[in-house]
Amino acid sequence: MTVLMVCSVALYGAESTVYGATFSLKSPFKIYNSETKKSAKKTYNHNSKFENYLMLDGVDISAWQDELNSSKISSDVDFAILRTSYTGTNSSFSMGKDSKFAQHYKNAKAAGKLVGVYEYSQAKTEEEAIKEADFLVKQLNTVGVKPSDLALPVYIDYEFGGRLKSSISKTIARKTVRAFCEKIKELGYVPGIYANLSTLTSTLDGAELGKEYDIWCAQYNDSCGFSGNYSKWQYTSSARIEGLYNSGKKTNIDANFWYIDKNRKSSSSSDIASCTFTVPEKVLYTGSGVKPAVTVTNATGTLKKNTDYAVHYINNVNKGTGYAYIVGLGNYSGYKLISFNIVSTLDVLGVNDLELTDKGIEAGYSLTDAGLEGIVASAKVSAVKASVALKDKESGYAISITDKSGKALSKSTVVTTGDKLTISDDTGEVLGSIAIKVQGTKAKFTSLKGGKKKITLKWKKLASSKATGYQIQYCQYEDMPSDYSETKTIKSYKTVSTTLKTNFGERNYYVKIRSYKTIRSKKNYSPWSAVKSVKVK
Repeated sequence: MTVLMVCSVALYGAESTVYGATFSLKSPFKIYNSETKKSAKKTYNHNSKFENYLMLDGVDISAWQDELNSSKISSDVDFAILRTSYTGTNSSFSMGKDSKFAQHYKNAKAAGKLVGVYEYSQAKTEEEAIKEADFLVKQLNTVGVKPSDLALPVYIDYEFGGRLKSSISKTIARKTVRAFCEKIKELGYVPGIYANLSTLTSTLDGAELGKEYDIWCAQYNDSCGFSGNYSKWQYTSSARIEGLYNSGKKTNIDANFWYIDKNRKSSSSSDIASCTFTVPEKVLYTGSGVKPAVTVTNATGTLKKNTDYAVHYINNVNKGTGYAYIVGLGNYSGYKLISFNIVSTLDVLGVNDLELTDKGIEAGYSLTDAGLEGIVASAKVSAVKASVALKDKESGYAISITDKSGKALSKSTVVTTGDKLTISDDTGEVLGSIAIKVQGTKAKFTSLKGGKKKITLKWKKLASSKATGYQIQYCQYEDMPSDYSETKTIKSYKTVSTTLKTNFGERNYYVKIRSYKTIRSKKNYSPWSAVKSVKVK
């Protein structure tokens, strides 16, 4: 979680007994091997009690990492636990705020990731732990983070190093950690405890604390040997993950598993799982995150959202099973996971299907899960509408083309990506819609020439009706990973050449080009051209 963890690697990687039967799953992240100097995906063994749980993948980061890139971060990252603050390891009790917390939080939320936070603790007394909790929540308040904004707990990261020596008594250590958690709870947040296996087992009596608080166990091993309750396992500090770096370099990141019980039962009347939940069984696929309304009731009436509970969403973009993750707040504790089904408009309507007309087939359009695709950048509403029809002619449903807000567009309007094909019933009520994706005209290189740390290239000019400008991407690597590629935007369709400066000479570079057409402030990109190679001197 911080560079300081390097001091205690032996505690994380120690072999231990695995409690109960296990099942194996591969991490979605590449794990770096310091001996072979290579990265590869690795298989981990999970306690069999988690076999029917929902398993999520996540990271924990601090100011040691560059700002989390919300547009590039791997889709395999479901959650991020962010450091808000820390206590120094010198003898004095000195707290500091994480300089990148605000930006990490903003970007994690923008990327649609579930978020939790932690304080790197060096507290030796209950009084110091309470001060750390107050200081942490002050940082949350500064950024405007409310209890309802966090899907994961507020953790105390309890590690022995520097000021916090392993000689601290077990009794004091437990009281200190508990004081932090109780203060966090008093301030309206859900508390949790992070520690390595050795600390949880030998010092904190983690099995007992796990009956009250969420446990996040660190053990850098193929399996987690903690015998008590835990919901998070930090299994490596050597993951290589797109969109997360240290000082601009693709270096090691902490990776974690999160286990969520799909069938969790309530433990008391104040447990949110004891309530009744109403969530739509089917939700329309939109191509972006859907957030169906959730109603929570109990014997006394309807609970208040963001006061009694918060709702977070998991797997809520693609068609299939999505989840509402409901966390108790205030007088309520615990959580409940409720599933819903993300389906296409046609699944909800109950009609046979949409179909392409002869005009749509001739135009090269396609109907996919993502919507109506293949529309050229100059196509008008009248042409797009004529390209599709409902198979069930007697349904009474009507098709229209609307903008992203649902406003019907006139037949002479040029369609752009973000518009929707909308279906209404015979009363005019909108029943659903599917996305429209407009495609620019493909661009093509006519020449490429390598110079001294530069590339000179030319391409065929497209008409103004087909392109507004061009994008060129270049990289040292043929597969052109986004993290190592540079992109240059050419803002005029009239421009047909440019020069690219490279960081290195005496090697091959790879380039590709695409056009874009701006329609109603929306850029519609063509597919990329084939990748071409050129040697730079």
